Amino acid sequence: MTSQNAASPSTRSGPGLPRRAIIGAVLVAAALGGAAALGIAGAALRPASEDYVFSRGTGFATGEEARLKAQLSQLAADDRIVIRITGHSGTQGDEAANLKLSEDRAETARQVALDAGFPLRRIDWAGGVGGGDPLPREDGMGDRAYQSSLARVTLTWQVRP
Repeated sequence: MTSQNAASPSTRSGPGLPRRAIIGAVLVAAALGGAAALGIAGAALRPASEDYVFSRGTGFATGEEARLKAQLSQLAADDRIVIRITGHSGTQGDEAANLKLSEDRAETARQVALDAGFPLRRIDWAGGVGGGDPLPREDGMGDRAYQSSLARVTLTWQVRP
C-alpha cells in the first residue's frame, strides 16, 4: 500500500468516517441547538397577557380578582418580569366617561397587584383606553353581551430584556 492510498490521520476517524464529516455534523447540531435555545429565549421575552372581567363599574366579576391575585403571585416570584395593566370599557356612551371608567378599572387592578405584594417598580404602566381597544365580536353575539365582554383589564407581562 502506498502513502497515496492510505488515509491521513487528519481526514479519517474510526472505521471509514472522515473527520470532516464528524466535525460538520457536530457544527450542524450545535447550530440547530443554538437556534432552538434562541427560539425558546425569544419566546420568553415576548409579552403574554390575560384578561380579567369586571361585572359592573370597578367591581370584578365573580372569581376574577382571585384569579388575578394568583397570576400576580406567580409573576412576582421572578424579579425579571414587569407588568402593564390596561383598563377597558364598552364602546357605547360618552367617550370621556368610558375613558375614566377604564382608568378606574386599571387603578383597581394596580391596587390588587400592590396589595398582593407585587413591587411598584415592576409595574411598567397602568392606565385606561376607554372603548378604544375592543375585543372582536363573536358571531351571533348580542349587543348587550358584547358590551359586557368589553368590561375588563388586560394584564400583560414580559421578562425585562
